[in-house]
Amino acid sequence: MTTTHRPATVTITLCGDARGNVSVRTDLAAPVAVGQPISPVQSVALDLINQCGLRGLQIVRGAEHVPSLSLALDLLNPDVLGWQSTPEIAASAKKIVLQSQHAAKPHTPEASL
Repeated sequence: MTTTHRPATVTITLCGDARGNVSVRTDLAAPVAVGQPISPVQSVALDLINQCGLRGLQIVRGAEHVPSLSLALDLLNPDVLGWQSTPEIAASAKKIVLQSQHAAKPHTPEASL
């Protein structure tokens, strides 16, 4: 029996620009199939995101588009900031990313993700 890992956190960030446009940025991936099992947290997040979509707001998906998660990903990526991150900072960033809805594993020098 395969167990599906469903993280308990979803990050939703509302971003505005100088023209007053608002976008919704989230690390929650779109469901791939009707009836796909989701957690209660994912259910509430989907409801919020769907309401924003109905209001005409732009929905941007992917951890790299969520400012706080983007920083955590950069701290883990040796081609960006990872080369200068201390082990403690890298461990904290890794914890944040692993708790998020980020579907792909972050690129780290460690193979133990």
